[in-house]
Amino acid sequence: MRSTTTCRSKSWLKSWSRQVALKSTRRRLPSNSSEWASAVKKTLKAAEQDRPDVHALRVAHASEMGKLDPSTQVFLDECGVTTNMTRRYARTLRGERAYGKCPVNYGPNVTIIKAIRQDGVAAAFQIDGAVDGEVFLVYLRDVLIPELRPGETVWMDNLGAHHVRGVKEAIEAAGAQLRYLPPYSPDFNPTEQAISKFKTYLRAQAPRTKKALDDAITQGLDSITAQDTAAWFKFCGYDSSMRQPL
Repeated sequence: MRSTTTCRSKSWLKSWSRQVALKSTRRRLPSNSSEWASAVKKTLKAAEQDRPDVHALRVAHASEMGKLDPSTQVFLDECGVTTNMTRRYARTLRGERAYGKCPVNYGPNVTIIKAIRQDGVAAAFQIDGAVDGEVFLVYLRDVLIPELRPGETVWMDNLGAHHVRGVKEAIEAAGAQLRYLPPYSPDFNPTEQAISKFKTYLRAQAPRTKKALDDAITQGLDSITAQDTAAWFKFCGYDSSMRQPL
């Protein structure tokens, strides 16, 4: 049986010009080589999504998504960046490691708070260090609220700073509505996709000074287009034709 398996493996390798370790041929092989799958990066989700209470909230939100007008929804989130960011992948010869360098000792974490609409970035704010309730209220008062339009709905996750006294009052005073996403549900927040593109840009720039980081932050935010945000709204399910399964 082992020789048959090995022979089948070698035939498949030759036709596809790929290399696999012979030890992998000891596993059960499909009769049709088209059924073979290569190793891919896992897409992970929070295990807490399977809790009955969380699942019920997610189902309720998903059922509401198709009734929302995407043009009136505003989503916000935070992310941290530093001066040791670098590309995660590099090209090298087959079988060789790719090496790089980045600082071990780097400056303080810089936090970016940003809100996006279907038609682009709505309001962004930068601060050295972490976000607490006081900082978040400053962001609302000085950055987001001047950009809000009456009738819009502002969505955010359940970070403690988002629940401090004054958040709801400030948003409603601007003629908008505050809503919180279900817990453990970043997949419902299109800002997550914006963060991914933004951080990929910063890693490519590899800023090593505070000034270089500040410049890269501005350029990274500018790189997010209206086409991007419209696509991310659809990907997250705020368009029934693109809704992802729970």
